[in-house]
Amino acid sequence: MPPRKPKPRKPATPKPRHPWEPPFALKGDSSEDDLFKAVGRALTDWEFVEEVLARVYAALMRSDLYSPNPAIRAYGAIIGSKARIDMIRAAGDAYMTLPYTGTAVFPAQAREMFRPLLDECVEWANRRNDIAHGRVWGADHSREYFLFPALYSTKKWRLGQPPTYRYTSVEIRTFSAAFQDLYDRLSELAEHFERWNAVWPRPRS
Repeated sequence: MPPRKPKPRKPATPKPRHPWEPPFALKGDSSEDDLFKAVGRALTDWEFVEEVLARVYAALMRSDLYSPNPAIRAYGAIIGSKARIDMIRAAGDAYMTLPYTGTAVFPAQAREMFRPLLDECVEWANRRNDIAHGRVWGADHSREYFLFPALYSTKKWRLGQPPTYRYTSVEIRTFSAAFQDLYDRLSELAEHFERWNAVWPRPRS
């Protein structure tokens, strides 16, 4: 009996890229000034994200950013975006399970968007770090400029490999737009918690 021919394999479906995955630009900027401007804007846009994250945490503490609340002061003393986001996760999980005796219903949308939105923040924080710790440099001594990782960054420059990212002002402006969108959605989340605090018949801590 002749051997069976193996069935042809179906081509693998490429995995969809997440928008926060680092791109590798092929054509650089003609002016380094365009990159410097894009870097400054992106870092400012990210600081707005950090501020609205603090607002979310303040709402979970039934406080606000404009009062010298000990919990908010402690939050601001934590080093690192991921560590602060972990604080928000832990506070939010507890907040959404606290007993409630009123007739209002906790907003389902806030519960649904809470963890996925924080997960996005962690991913986008990595792109913010790329921008903050990168360096503007002409590629191969050409007149095209990119943002590369710093040369001492072992994780970003693997032996015998190109850098893990190479950005132009185009990619960085795309990140800025993503940071602005993140800010808008986090503001919506904070508003859910703030409105809930207004109807929650529970003494402030």
